[in-house]
Amino acid sequence: MKKKIILLILFLSANYVCAQNWVPLGSGLNDDGRIFFVDTVLNRLWIGGNFTEVNGCLDNGIATWDGMTWDTLNGGMGDTYVPVRAITSFQNEIYAGGDFEHASGLRNNGFTRWNGTSWDSLNIAFHSGPQQGAPQFFFPYNGLLYCLGNFDSVGNYKSPLFVAWNGNSWIPIGVPHAITGGYSLGMCVEFQNELYITGNFIDSTGTLYDFVKWDGTNWSTVDLNFHGAFYPLAVYNNELYIGGSNFTGVPGQYIVKYNGTNFSSVGGDVNGEILTLRV
Repeated sequence: MKKKIILLILFLSANYVCAQNWVPLGSGLNDDGRIFFVDTVLNRLWIGGNFTEVNGCLDNGIATWDGMTWDTLNGGMGDTYVPVRAITSFQNEIYAGGDFEHASGLRNNGFTRWNGTSWDSLNIAFHSGPQQGAPQFFFPYNGLLYCLGNFDSVGNYKSPLFVAWNGNSWIPIGVPHAITGGYSLGMCVEFQNELYITGNFIDSTGTLYDFVKWDGTNWSTVDLNFHGAFYPLAVYNNELYIGGSNFTGVPGQYIVKYNGTNFSSVGGDVNGEILTLRV
């Protein structure tokens, strides 16, 4: 009898797990949702991407979901088919960045914030052209909002790939010290009170740097021998996990972890490119 009862419980448990279903959020989006941000103040999920419709309504690139309904935020950005790439909260306001040039009828060249009813024009100009010069990542750190992207300058400041915003004006930083040009940017994450940044940077001597860190004042190289195509970063159990492909100089080709001093393998590696890590 005990065996039958145990089997019945296991059978019911298995069916309960398998019975979970996906639920549509209205009619959803008509194109890519690329970035998700949970706003714990307004209790909304912000979605940015390349869509032009949300739940059948015109909406360019950004919208929110409150658990029951969609909000198109006055139709989103002012340009179609140019994705919103970054969303975050900074100083209790929502910021958005991407390839757009306009929002709420105002020109803002890829950087704007939501004032509760419309998008603000911050009179900002990321250069290299909006398609190439847009911010791709936001990261609040030490009271500043750091913007990373394939731009070479912002406003009147030369600051290739990396710049900080204090809520009113820009603080130019640029790519790591001794590096005069960058041609690819990976991701950024805070680890052990420093910002770790991946990408492909090259200096005037031809030396390639793929993994660097910023302590708020100075750049330093994490490991000159670590190269590859970098995608996601995540901190888990006080270690930094790096995913991507074609890694060299570390004990793993697609994923490794770093404890602040040494790299080590993650369960014998995997056999293909890693695009996302989530804790």
